[in-house]
Formats: sequence, structure tokens, C-alpha cells
Amino acid sequence: MKRQLINNASITLCSRLLGFARDFLFARYMGPSLDLDAFILAFKIPNMFRRFLAEGVFMQSMVPAVTSASSPEAFKRSLLTGWLLVLSIFSFVFMLGVDHILPHILPGLDLNSDLYQKVLSIMPWVFPYLFMISLCGFYTVQLNMSNQLWPTSVMPVILNIGFVTGLLYFPLTANMLAKVVFVSGVLQLALCLYLCKAKQQVIVPSRFMMNGEMKQLMLNVSHGFLAQLMQYLSSIVELWFLSFLAVGSVSWLYFAERLVQMPLGVFSVTLANLLLPRISKSIHNNHIAQFYESLSYGVNVSLAFAIPSMCGLYLVADSIATVFFKDSIDIVSVTSALKISSLALPAFMLSKLLTAAAFAKKRTDQVFWVTLCAFVVNVGMCYSLISRYGYLAIPMATFISAWLQCILFWRALSLHPLRKVKLLKPTVCSTLSMCLAITMLKYNFSFMSVRAIFELLFQIVSGIVVYQIVLKQFGYTLWGILEFK
Repeated sequence: MKRQLINNASITLCSRLLGFARDFLFARYMGPSLDLDAFILAFKIPNMFRRFLAEGVFMQSMVPAVTSASSPEAFKRSLLTGWLLVLSIFSFVFMLGVDHILPHILPGLDLNSDLYQKVLSIMPWVFPYLFMISLCGFYTVQLNMSNQLWPTSVMPVILNIGFVTGLLYFPLTANMLAKVVFVSGVLQLALCLYLCKAKQQVIVPSRFMMNGEMKQLMLNVSHGFLAQLMQYLSSIVELWFLSFLAVGSVSWLYFAERLVQMPLGVFSVTLANLLLPRISKSIHNNHIAQFYESLSYGVNVSLAFAIPSMCGLYLVADSIATVFFKDSIDIVSVTSALKISSLALPAFMLSKLLTAAAFAKKRTDQVFWVTLCAFVVNVGMCYSLISRYGYLAIPMATFISAWLQCILFWRALSLHPLRKVKLLKPTVCSTLSMCLAITMLKYNFSFMSVRAIFELLFQIVSGIVVYQIVLKQFGYTLWGILEFK
């Protein structure tokens, strides 16, 4: 498990670093502009559906369903047939009626404004990405179940390489970025099919059969579908609020969200994808002790990385913003959003893991009710805070709803054997020492003559070193945590 986690986390880290470079180029060469706002708004729409379809409840329900199927291959072929039908109908309806659907997703935009027209013009290039990446999701699940987790981590690398190449060598427009998304989707799907063919795991459609196993999957998916719908509606509400805010707000929140997604994607998503087949088999074979052992490993490892990542992001938020932006207003705005967003990082990481546990136990009804509560709180907080705090209301509401969701998941799954988190004490003590070191460096050893990127790297590396030194006093190391028992 340690080897798999390190390999896939390393690939994901490369992807996030490429994403960091992409966002740096966004900030420096396009900035909070009409073109960038238009692209972000347009790309958010298939991205929301991507979480809903390609990475959401369907794929999470698929692993335990295939694990317990009497004929896994026939089950997957039948499932792919239904999946292609759903994707085709959904994509056809959206693309055919985009003129009628888009005003309801972005009601704050004037239909005659340049921003709205630009979003509308690039949708035909951006939205087909959803169909292609959803098929990638189906095939990468096959590879994941064969302990081939790295293709899932490689997919975003292709997209980020495309963005960086486009930003360096082509005109900096929303249309160029939209075409990069389309081409990247084609390349990702081609790579998935090639890897599956090499492993002789290319599943082809067959006659759809609604047997007992398929009905059980549909039942699990229906509960999870409603839960995912709540998250989708939450994103829609955020877009709805963003459409009323000033130009630049979308870009500020985008950069803050992307930076928080770096540790989240590197550790928690990789860990959840790695553990889901294991805990699904444990539940199927009624090995409850093994289930709790795997989940305990995930919780301890998640917190050991989540807590220092949260504190580190909070402390160096202004340094990161200075690397990205030159204008003082942009720096202050992104710093504020990033500080608030970083506080939700441990909750995001734990929720990823606990959601996987709920799907493994086929408790998708609990996923729905927990997500519904978080959705209601998120919308209510956005509505009550937006008039006073503006764009910052969205990360504030996300912070509160994320922690509520994490707490409710913990209680709903009755994870009493996991109440004692053994790594919590050494993690907290090491993190406090790291925070003290970073603070001292920021306010006593500022290198004004050095470029901001080098000062930021010095703070990050120093924080990691201090964290490792103090952690060693408790008998752990960063690499040793990955072998925690």
C-alpha cells in the first residue's frame, strides 16, 4: 500500500505542480480578465457534471457492485451500455438547449453582455469534455480494481500540459483555452483505451440486462445520485451568487480553490481510490476487523498530512498570492479567500475517505442525508453572508458546511473503533512547531531582495524540515506514517 500510495501521490503531485504552473501563467499573462472569467465560468459547468458523473456516485457505487457480482465481466458490459446511453442523452439535451439552460445557471449575467456571449461561444468546445472524461472514469475503475491506480492520476497531467503549452505558444483567449480542453479530452480517452487494451480489459457494450444485481446497483446509485445532486446544486448556487459579483471575483475564488485542491488531490483522493476496492472486499467477505483497520489507516494518514497542510496554507497564503499577482488588490483578495478555504482542508480530506467507506458499506442513504444537511447549511450561509462579505461568503459557507458534513459522516457511520486517532498528538505538536518556524521566518528573515517564489519555497521547505524533526521525537517520520498500523 505504501508503494502504491507513494507512486500515485507522486504522479498527482506532478499534475498539481503543472496546475500550479498553469495558474501562474493564468495570473501573470491573463489576470482577472473578461477572457479568464468567461473560461472559468464555462469550464465550471462540465466540471460540476464531471464530479457528478465521471468521479461521483456512479463510479463509487460501481466498485462494490462489481466486487459482489456473480459474473463481473457480463455485469460491466451491461453497465457500460446503460452508461453510454445516459451520457449520450444528457450531452445531446444540454448541447441542443444550451441557449435555454445557460441563463438559468448564470442568472446574474446580462444575456447581451460580452461575458455571457463569450461563455456561450466556447461551450461547444468545453462541454464534450464531459462525455470523454466520463468514459475515462469507467475504464480507469477497471484498472483501479486491478491495482493499476496510476492511470487515474495521469489523466489530469494531460490536461495541465495542454494548458501550459497553450498559454506559452498560442493567443491568450478563452477560445484557445476551450480548444485545449477538447483536445485534452480526446487524448485522455485514447490513453485510457490503450492502457485497457494492453491489460486486455477493454469492456465493450452488450445487451443491457436489468437483473437483481443491476437493480441493487441502481438502488445504491439512486440514493447516492440524490446526494451528488445536492453537491451539484451547491455548485450551481455558488455560480448563481458569483454571477452577481464584480469581475475578478470568479478568478480570485478560482485561484484559492485550486491551491486548496493541491494537497486534497495529492493525498486524500489518491488514498480514497486506493482504499475503496480494499474496504469493499472486506465488507463483501464480512471481514469487519480488516475494514476498520484499513479505515483507521486512512484516517490517521489523512490527518497527518491535512493538519500541517491547513496551517501551512494559512500562514503562507500572502506569499503564494504575491507569487501569482502583482496588483495589491488581487493579492489581498486571493489571500483572504485562501486563508478561509484552507481551514476546511482536513474536513475535505476526511469526507473523501468517509464517503468511500459509506459506499463500500452500501449506505448511500446516509450519504444522501448528510449531503443534504451540508447543502442546506451551505446555501443558507451563502445567502446570509453574501451582502456583507461579498465573494468571501462562498469560502466561509464552504468551511462551515464541510466540517458539518465530516462530523455527520463520522456519526452516521458509527465509527466508534476509530475514535482514538493515534497520530493526532504527534501531528498537532509537530504542526505547532512548524507554524512557529514559518512565522519567525516570515517576520524576522524576509529576503526583500529575492524573488517571491524563492522566499515562498524557503518557507515551505523550512516548515517541512521542522515538522519532520519534531515528528521524529515521537518515533515517526513522514515516510513512516505511510506504514502506520
